[in-house]
Amino acid sequence: MNEDTGYGLPFLSLVLAIMIFQWLAGGFASYWTPRIVELTLLHWILWQPERFGIVWAFGIGLLINLLEGAPLGSASLGLAVAAYFVTLYQETVRQLDPFLQSLMVFVLLVIAAATESVLQALVGIPTSGLNYLLGVGISALLWKPFSELLFLLTRRLA
Repeated sequence: MNEDTGYGLPFLSLVLAIMIFQWLAGGFASYWTPRIVELTLLHWILWQPERFGIVWAFGIGLLINLLEGAPLGSASLGLAVAAYFVTLYQETVRQLDPFLQSLMVFVLLVIAAATESVLQALVGIPTSGLNYLLGVGISALLWKPFSELLFLLTRRLA
């Protein structure tokens, strides 16, 4: 990505993703809701790794925990691990076709969600089994259109 967007558009997109997350969170559709904050974060880590990385992922994970009312750090560790793999294999992921990129995002989000679920179970919070895979699967399906939308916004506003 050649456009220099600074922190403005990425920060704005993360704030918007958090607002959408809050709007969709809760209720009967909570398992079906895409992990929009994580998708936004993974996009910016993948395409602007010099600005966003593991520390940002950890911080966004803390924010997600605050919004969900979950124990602090349960989402942070999983997102930090996902961010580590994105930064480690950044060039490879960028060159993958859309299907394989979506599959990679699915695996990364499964790692993040499973880590969060295991850490919450260790603390004594009852888990919902593998229901988190529904939202992760929907997120993986939305990866390419969502990423293209962020690219379009980056080009328009740059």
